[in-house]
Amino acid sequence: MRFRKLILGNLDIFILLALVIFVAYFKIFFAGFISGDDFVGFMQNPITHDLTGAYKSLILHSIYYATAFKLFGYSTFVMHTVSFTLHVVITWLVFILMYIMFDKRVALITAFLFAVHPVNSEAVSWVSSVGYLINGIFAFTTLIFYSLYKKTATQKYFWLSAALYGLALIFVRSPWVVSTFAALVFLDQFVFEKKLNFKAGAKYLPFIVASLVYGILFLKQGAATRVTELSATFGLDATPLFNRLPYTIYMMLKLYLLPKGLSIFHEGLGISTTSYTVMIVSSLAFGMWLIYAWKKHRVLAGLSLAMVSSILPTFSPVQVAFFIAERYMYFGTAFFSAIVAILIVKAQEKFKHKDLALTLTIALVILYTLRTFVRINDWQNSKNLWLATSKVEPTSARVFNNLGDAYGNEQNFQKSVEAFQRAIELQPNYADALHNLGNTYLQLGQLDLAEKYLMQSWQANPYLYQATFKLGIIEYQKGNLDKALDYFTKTAKLNPNYPEAQQAIQIVNGLKSQRP
Repeated sequence: MRFRKLILGNLDIFILLALVIFVAYFKIFFAGFISGDDFVGFMQNPITHDLTGAYKSLILHSIYYATAFKLFGYSTFVMHTVSFTLHVVITWLVFILMYIMFDKRVALITAFLFAVHPVNSEAVSWVSSVGYLINGIFAFTTLIFYSLYKKTATQKYFWLSAALYGLALIFVRSPWVVSTFAALVFLDQFVFEKKLNFKAGAKYLPFIVASLVYGILFLKQGAATRVTELSATFGLDATPLFNRLPYTIYMMLKLYLLPKGLSIFHEGLGISTTSYTVMIVSSLAFGMWLIYAWKKHRVLAGLSLAMVSSILPTFSPVQVAFFIAERYMYFGTAFFSAIVAILIVKAQEKFKHKDLALTLTIALVILYTLRTFVRINDWQNSKNLWLATSKVEPTSARVFNNLGDAYGNEQNFQKSVEAFQRAIELQPNYADALHNLGNTYLQLGQLDLAEKYLMQSWQANPYLYQATFKLGIIEYQKGNLDKALDYFTKTAKLNPNYPEAQQAIQIVNGLKSQRP
């Protein structure tokens, strides 16, 4: 197979794919940053303002953030343009991969479905999800070169594939990279091999070694940090794998098959016994499908397993990820789309209708495009997103906490207070919501209420230095300089790199020295 000919011979398809994606996503160019990760992860992230430190880290999304800020400042247009472009390129890579693995017809259908599938809208629209797109570039190029190796038996393609995987572990440095290796194994054993070939395990050695080195150097520390973050920052208690597995599998299938209830959070809250039973039955049915496909259609089994591999970190016995997230599913959307493509082609062959595949594909692309187009409205600003999310996840404290932030940014303090109060009703010990409610009362000048909730937030999270700092401000405004100094000193101990605390200590010490 001539790789160059494959590219040059399908330029018209690449252009058409880009145009279809533009139709679905063009409104994202006018979207702003989203409260939460966009502020903390990009705008307020120290690495964003430290270009040298970012390059020394060797982490691509940090380098990207710092470089983008250095050149363009806080430009949402630039950030969204980059994400859009990455998605276009990844869609091209999906077409190339499926062309090599199957044929042009399956590749065409797969690429167009992947291009506009609504579940991908989170990874493309959210600035903070750019890491999943960067990983997608590495993942699909890794699989492309491995597929070329399987088709041509050319060793250079194998080593290019292994090298790209190793580079992804270094420069993306995310547990989601390991999903690429899992997908590679499933595709190798079920698509390229006619039966399970355990002797082929030797081929995986470079990938295994790279994964082990990554695990030893980075994964353990990163996992520990993530567990702490999920608990302290998001207020999530670890849920046993056996309990969360049915929800994760069910939601993955639901979001792929019927992408209606899209949400930045899928927390599994308020699930009835009946609903949970449905989830268990759905998970078992999916397991039965895998067994059936394994025996009757190995390719579909391999694609199904590759699809599941995209959310591999959610299956960790130690919870290091949310139960499910649409951005997690971005990589797997390609394999879901390939399954649909193969089924569409088989339907046309069975019913002997020459236009059936084209009709079904166009219908799905139109439906997906419309749903994605509507979903992009939610990503225009923080308030839109959290209002939309509150309808899908009405029992999520995190949603109402972020909605309160969005109202606060608009100076709509009454709505902000109501949203934070709702978050606290849902999760009484939610430190962030307690802090934000206290901070809102502080802005309103209601010091007693501010002190009450800030104190509760500090008690809920003893490491929340923002709470101690604001408690210091309250004491300062009340004229209690000794208490204010005590809080500012606590803040400086909790976060020695917080300049506001150091400045406050100097101011209070200066005032105390002027006392008679």
